[in-house]
Formats: sequence, structure tokens, C-alpha cells
Amino acid sequence: MPQAKRPAGPLPYASKDETVQATIEVVQHFRAWVETPMGQEMLASKHPRLIAFKNAWESLPPAELPTGPGPATAPYGDVSKAARALWRKVAESGRFAGGDLKALRAVADSAAAHAERLAKTAPAAEQGFPLLPGAPR
Repeated sequence: MPQAKRPAGPLPYASKDETVQATIEVVQHFRAWVETPMGQEMLASKHPRLIAFKNAWESLPPAELPTGPGPATAPYGDVSKAARALWRKVAESGRFAGGDLKALRAVADSAAAHAERLAKTAPAAEQGFPLLPGAPR
């Protein structure tokens, strides 16, 4: 018997609660990075990549995504790109511990995954989350 194919790529969020929880997880990764020695040092830096990361972070919408998942997609993508650019630069320097780099990479990866899922969620959210498979009815 042929096996059902899963859709390629990220799946949409099944509910607003799931979307908010994922947003909170990105924030938790950011807070974990801020607590590292690298995070402490870098937050005081005037390096252009750090400034770009700070600006992207400060542009994020509230966790409840009051305007919906669609408008939040680009800001989370921007955070991911800025965090990745910063990660590459600090990794090249060799100045920071692997755990610090891993924490910054977790911010980039979680923001990218969230942006991808927000993009998939936006069309369904416009019609109401209960229309998504697996959403509570």
C-alpha cells in the first residue's frame, strides 16, 4: 500500500496558541544567548552586524501577533538573517566559546523556522485557525 506523502517544507501552525508559544520560544533562545559571555559583551558593541541584529529584534511584533502571522513573517526572517550574519562574523573571530556560538545560532535557526511556519500559517489564519488540520474545534 502506498504511503501518504507529507507536504514538503514547514507545516502551518494549528492554532493561535501554538503560534504564540513558538514566538515565546524564539524569545527564550534570545534570552539564553544574552546570558552568555558573548551576549553580554556583544550587546554593548557598536559593530554594524550587531546593530542590524538589535534593530531587527526591536522590530518584532508582540508575541500575540495582533496583526496576524502574515505581517510577522518578514520581521522574524530579518532577525534570522541578522543573527546568522553576526554568528558568521563572531565564529570567524575565534574569540567566543562554542556554547555561546550555539546559543546565537539557536536564535537564528528558531527565528527562521518560525518565519517559515508563519508564512505557511498566514493564508489559513485569515480564514480562522480552526480550519487548519489538527486545530481544536
